Amino acid sequence: MKNSQLFLRILVLQWLIVLGWSQQKQLIKYLFRDYHKELRLSRIFRATSADLKLFRPVKDESSGPTNVTVQLYFKQIQKVHENDQIITLYCWIEEYWQDEFLMWNPEDFGNIKSLHVPSEMIWKPDLLVYNNANMNIKENEMQTNVQIEHTGKISLFRAIITDITCDLQMEKFPYDQQICFIMLASWSYDGSQIMLNTAEQPTETPLDIKNRTNMAILNHYIPNMEWKLVDFRYRNNLKYYDCCPNPYPDISYFFAIKRNPSYYLFTLIIPSAFITIVTVIGFFTPHSSTGENTEKVSLGVTALLSLAIILMMVSDKLPATSNSVPLLGQYYIGLIFIMFLATYCTTFTLGIQMQGNANIIFESVTLSADIEKCAKKKPSSYFLFF
Repeated sequence: MKNSQLFLRILVLQWLIVLGWSQQKQLIKYLFRDYHKELRLSRIFRATSADLKLFRPVKDESSGPTNVTVQLYFKQIQKVHENDQIITLYCWIEEYWQDEFLMWNPEDFGNIKSLHVPSEMIWKPDLLVYNNANMNIKENEMQTNVQIEHTGKISLFRAIITDITCDLQMEKFPYDQQICFIMLASWSYDGSQIMLNTAEQPTETPLDIKNRTNMAILNHYIPNMEWKLVDFRYRNNLKYYDCCPNPYPDISYFFAIKRNPSYYLFTLIIPSAFITIVTVIGFFTPHSSTGENTEKVSLGVTALLSLAIILMMVSDKLPATSNSVPLLGQYYIGLIFIMFLATYCTTFTLGIQMQGNANIIFESVTLSADIEKCAKKKPSSYFLFF
């Protein structure tokens, strides 16, 4: 008896699954029977009611632009390339808009209220990162399905890893702070066709970075060990270009990051300071009265070479077209000058010592002392002296 009931339940479950799958197939056929994502209705093109499904997802051109709501989640700062003036970011982007051609009555299709289809099947706004340094978008973006609700609401979720260009100011390196931005906008549609909106209100005052509970954009942020996020703001813009009469909307996300100098402090700055101190202390060590004591010069030259190598390591982090010498570069130039001065003074005093050991200065001093004694004597003894 129990086995027969179990078998009956399995049959009913399979029948419901097959029925639901067939209803989904019927729904997809109904929605995409005359749906074409490639074309968009133009004011100069007169279309009949049967052809309206070929164009932008509005049934009436005079209804205004398609409102696209954008929610960006700032996930992670992966890498800052100082030499190339590029920052690699990992972000999530959510897009919501209304498609009037993808609507149905749930009662006609087994009470199905939502549907997931590949994003390539429907029309979607060509939203791009305008200041992207890598234009190969397919390799950096994960393609996902879109969610279609029976009311025509479309939800698209994207995950992107993008390289953005940023004017990095390296004057205070490694205690620098950078301000960069991400600009999202449509590449081909102007404001009369698409209008971009943010899910949250644009920020006018600095955000509280420490308290991110009420900030959806930073809810999933993963801190970077080298760079600290100190401020984040975003706003909507309407920009006019000389080519077109209508403005182009965009959303700009501005963020300020501050470098953590601990790595450079403990691996470059402090060791270089100790090397310089040892070189200066070596200059004040007593000279040998017998030997040449050339170890001081060797110490100074070795220290200079080590600082030169460290300076080459620092230069690899900086752009080749830097307008000014960064703070760390000025620090190493000052250390090299101090060590050069100490090495020069050591060489000079060592040369004087070597002349003393060779009795050159001693003999001249003795001769001048004899002449002074003879000058104080009588003239007769003066001629006898010569």
